[in-house]
Amino acid sequence: MEDLRRFSELLHGESIETLSKEAPAVAYEAFHSDWLFHHTERVVFWSQRLAEEKNLRGDSFHAVTFSAWVHDIGRTVDPERHAEIGAVWVEELLRSRGVPENIVSIAVDAVRNHGTSATPKTDTGHILRLADALAVCDPMFVGMYAPVLEEEDRKKVLKMVEKKWKVVEEYGREDLIDLRTTIRLLEG
Repeated sequence: MEDLRRFSELLHGESIETLSKEAPAVAYEAFHSDWLFHHTERVVFWSQRLAEEKNLRGDSFHAVTFSAWVHDIGRTVDPERHAEIGAVWVEELLRSRGVPENIVSIAVDAVRNHGTSATPKTDTGHILRLADALAVCDPMFVGMYAPVLEEEDRKKVLKMVEKKWKVVEEYGREDLIDLRTTIRLLEG
């Protein structure tokens, strides 16, 4: 929990727009693993693209961006319970900064419900859940790490891709990723 307090101190903004611009510094500081930081960058990319498709603007767009940057922040405390831990942190942080309650609610929903078996209640939550799945399946992301993975790790990543692909299919967005390329990269 000490890390989460430190991350809060890195953020000075009092609007969701400013916080969304400051959030990359927190993600960079939080994720000591290049893999997790690059995953987060891809989640931000996909979240913003999907938000633009839905014509989200203003605070709604910034809430998507902020949520994407910090969606895995709870991993610094407990990887198994990271979504819930992250949601609590987001809620406390945004409320302490006076962010409007409707924006707090959608950001919390997004972080809490970005997992494969989750059920988001908001558009932002659905965007983040799909973006997280797309980021894992993205050949651009997988291609950065596949060449250096040991065989056992390749198998683990392939299982994770298969699990996340089910989320992509659930949303009917198979058009966004070439899964065959991702699998070829992992099979070597």
